[in-house]
Amino acid sequence: MTSHVFKGRLCGFICSECPEPLSNVKVRLYRLRGDQNATALAVANPKDTLAVLSDEQVQAKAKSLLAEVEADAEGRFTAELGDTHKYNGEALEVDVYCGTVPHQKPGKVPPKPRQFTVTTVQPQWRQRDQAALAVWEYCLPYRVWCHLRGLFGAWTICGKVVVCG
Repeated sequence: MTSHVFKGRLCGFICSECPEPLSNVKVRLYRLRGDQNATALAVANPKDTLAVLSDEQVQAKAKSLLAEVEADAEGRFTAELGDTHKYNGEALEVDVYCGTVPHQKPGKVPPKPRQFTVTTVQPQWRQRDQAALAVWEYCLPYRVWCHLRGLFGAWTICGKVVVCG
């Protein structure tokens, strides 16, 4: 069985011209469940598949978890799916678990962590040395990322300062 290495980078737009990395979030990769159409999900636009999950929805998919990795300060992550995962290169559901968001000011009561499904990816595997490698990047649209930041009480003002002469 071939080992699979899935590398990625996640960011979110604060406004249409201002991306920020999804730093220090947990990226959770799930095997698709029997009631899911892999082809339809893999070709769907992520803005149509993105959804904030309830605790019950997270629990319902827990048995399908293949890997959980932490993104670095730049939103980059690497997940290694080997023999122990019994993974054969099929489509993956990509979720993000946020305990916090970048530049969040600490409050008296910490906000509830959130998990959201980004999309389903059918990685394009390329053989490299002893493993198959796939790379994927995605930046959340600003309407979505600003909503998620708002759930944590982390608001941002984005714009340009113009000096009129």
